[in-house]
Amino acid sequence: MGVRLLNEVLDHAPADWTQAERLFIAVLAEKARDTTRRAWPGRRRSCDAPG
Repeated sequence: MGVRLLNEVLDHAPADWTQAERLFIAVLAEKARDTTRRAWPGRRRSCDAPG
């Protein structure tokens, strides 16, 4: 879990991002490794996930 990456993303997210954009990037960051910044599942699969 990318806790450091999640904090970094939320701290540096552009002010004009919508809540949906912030939530989506937070989900990706949480699934990513801090060291590689790679997430599983990736962006496409996360978009298709229900809920």
